[in-house]
Amino acid sequence: MKKRLAMLIALGTTVLALLPADPAAAHTVRYGTVSSFGLTASGGEAALGRVSSPNAACVNNRKVKLYLVRPGRDLQVGVDRRTGVPSGNGDGYWVVPTNLRPGRSYYAVVGAKDLAAGSHLHLCKEYRTSVVPWQPA
Repeated sequence: MKKRLAMLIALGTTVLALLPADPAAAHTVRYGTVSSFGLTASGGEAALGRVSSPNAACVNNRKVKLYLVRPGRDLQVGVDRRTGVPSGNGDGYWVVPTNLRPGRSYYAVVGAKDLAAGSHLHLCKEYRTSVVPWQPA
């Protein structure tokens, strides 16, 4: 009986040692992100769009990379690190000036963003837009 009790106490202690000290400190929350995407020659060739999310903190200060579709690995041709800065009101607009190639296709990737520091994560998800072909007017 004493041996069984000692074994149960040892097992219980082992299980408790494996649990996080603060259960609330070890969690992950992920927020969706989307972005509009287009190509324009108005005022110079560029890719542009607008990041949106149900969590307002996921809209601004996102890195947006522009890619040229090609056989094999796609080529990164530009980046905007300041979403929402042009108008300064937290609207999520981004622009990547670039020399677009006629007949070629492009897409953008909005990078993931970590909103919280510490042992838990609050993440804004990465988003990849649809592929859009460039056909100047």
